[in-house]
Order: sequence, then C-alpha cells, then structure tokens
Amino acid sequence: MKNWPFKVVNNNGKPYISVEYKHKKKIFLPEEILSIVLTKMKEIAEAFLDTQVKNADAGSIAGLNILRIIARPTAAAITYGLDKVKYISSNARAIRRLRTACERAKCALSASSRTSIKIDSLFEGIDFYTSLTRTRFEELNQDLFRSIIEPIERVLQDAKIDKSQINEIVLVGGSTRIPKIQRMISRFFNGKELNKFINPDEAAAYGAAVQAAISEKTQNILLLDVTSLSLGIVV
Repeated sequence: MKNWPFKVVNNNGKPYISVEYKHKKKIFLPEEILSIVLTKMKEIAEAFLDTQVKNADAGSIAGLNILRIIARPTAAAITYGLDKVKYISSNARAIRRLRTACERAKCALSASSRTSIKIDSLFEGIDFYTSLTRTRFEELNQDLFRSIIEPIERVLQDAKIDKSQINEIVLVGGSTRIPKIQRMISRFFNGKELNKFINPDEAAAYGAAVQAAISEKTQNILLLDVTSLSLGIVV
C-alpha cells in the first residue's frame, strides 16, 4: 500500500481512498472511484457508437443497469474470440491438408531436431503455424513407439528362434528412418547394428524386381515367402 499513488484512510470502519480531486482533497469509496471510471467509459462508448448506452453498486452510480458481472480473464478471452470455438474435425479438406503437413514434418524430423508446420488458410481463413521438435514428436508418439517391439517378439516366438540368432536387421518403410525407432530396435537386439545400406523406401520395389527376374527365369534364385502377410504397425 505504501507504493500506491493515493492514501487509504479509515472512515467509520470502511476503507476510503483519499485523493486530490478538482484541487480539493476528497475521500471516495472504491465503488465511487469505479463509478467515475465507468462514467468516463460510458461517455467514450456513447461518443463512438453515437447512441445512448444504458445497459453495471458502482455501475448504478454511473447510471448503468448491471446485466452481469464478468471476470477480467473471461472478458479477455472473449476479446480473443475464445468463446467461439470452431471444430476443424468437421472439415475433411482441412484435415487432409493438416495430415499432409504433419507427414512432411515427420520426415523432416528424421534428419533434423526441429521443424515447423505452416499452412495458409487452413480453416475458415485462419492460418496455422507451429514449431515441432524431435523430442516433442517422440513424446507425442511414445505409445506407438512402445508397441513396435511387440510384433517383433511375436515373429521370433512363432519362428521359435532367439533374437541372438538374427544375423541382419533390414529396415523397410519410410517410418524406419525415425531415429527413435532405430534406437529401440537396435536396443531390443542387444545393440546390434542395423543394416542401413538398403534404402527403406526402395527396398520393396527392388525385391519386386528380383521376384520378376525369378519369374522370368533370368536369375536362379529360390524365394520362400515365410511371412506372406504384413505384421506391424503404422507410425
């Protein structure tokens, strides 16, 4: 209170504010001070709107009829339009554009530690921008990452072999570029180095080309399709 630019005095057990008003010392109740402020605000509003504002114990003094008391944070939220929530999930085009941008961000985070997502006019003319770190990406997808090891364990159990018997670990598919996935798989196989000489995006195409060569008998290769169906998860 000592740093306030006014004095607070006791008058009949009530706190009053002592100020100099029109070259005279006067005391006012806090409600009266607020009413003066509201009166001025009312004058400004009427001058701007060019109409009388009628529809606020301080508001009554100022000649206003209080309809509702609103907290300052709530009023600020309304100012920023937070009372008008829009649901992007109902717009298929916006969701498709957002998914495409997120896919690009996922790929970028495989090579860099930070990326940004920018979409002009994503939804109802609103631009979207955010930055995303690799750490945050891994936190958001930790449940998916945890489920990666389960199908690997199941394959080993069905084949009745121990993971120590695996000679090579070949990664196939774009998501295997994600550093977190590579670390988890390597850790599961007791730190075994992953085979990164094969392009994950092109491995299936190369394999199909080899199979075509086998079918045309241009190469003498025997193909045994042990796991004919996909077994895994999508990241």
